Amino acid sequence: MARSEVTAMKSMPPHQSIVRLLAVACTPTGLCLSLELLPEGDLLSHILDFDTGLPEANALHIFRQLAEGLAHMHSHGLVHRDLKPENVGLIKAADGSMSAKWIDLGTAYACFPGERNLVGYCGTPVYMPPEIAVWLNEPHDSRVPKYGLPADCWSLGVLLYVMLTGEAPWDQDLELSSMMNTIRTTDVPFPVDAWAGVASNASRLVRQLLVRMPEARLSAPQILAHPWLADGREK
Repeated sequence: MARSEVTAMKSMPPHQSIVRLLAVACTPTGLCLSLELLPEGDLLSHILDFDTGLPEANALHIFRQLAEGLAHMHSHGLVHRDLKPENVGLIKAADGSMSAKWIDLGTAYACFPGERNLVGYCGTPVYMPPEIAVWLNEPHDSRVPKYGLPADCWSLGVLLYVMLTGEAPWDQDLELSSMMNTIRTTDVPFPVDAWAGVASNASRLVRQLLVRMPEARLSAPQILAHPWLADGREK
């Protein structure tokens, strides 16, 4: 995993929303990575400080940075494959705002826009898209469709769902195969009580990402052009 992470991070220019790799040390028994310090912990811990998700302005500020980082990865031919709040590190700026950075690129793989070259079960179940979920029970079936960059866009949609509501879209107590089947076959629920206070543009963005057909999802550049980010841009 560490070797894959080094390969991924060295394959693209640095970006302000992706953790910086400072140095790599090799020993006879292992590989040591020196990474940028992110002292405010991960995004999940920040979300858990609130009962019903982040305040929308905070969520928008963080999400825009994450979308910019993802667009950078995708434009340089990398799919992350494990986007989740635990893989977002935070730094607090002097004005109190949070800078967010993607971390843990150990599952990243080469893939360019328009390609479908990836196979296999990979990622964290709650954030996993349908096209990866299907690989749980079919690890060697060549008939299972390959996947590509849209897998990350689904995971980013689940992440935004969690940021805005403080809840996951799926029951996390489900047995793994049941959860994967639900993800593959069931529309994402949007309970009224959880989404009542969320702006319609934000809800619409989540819905446009959590589409089971990969080709129908918004791409990373389309996310950045979405009205929720454009209309809500900080002055």
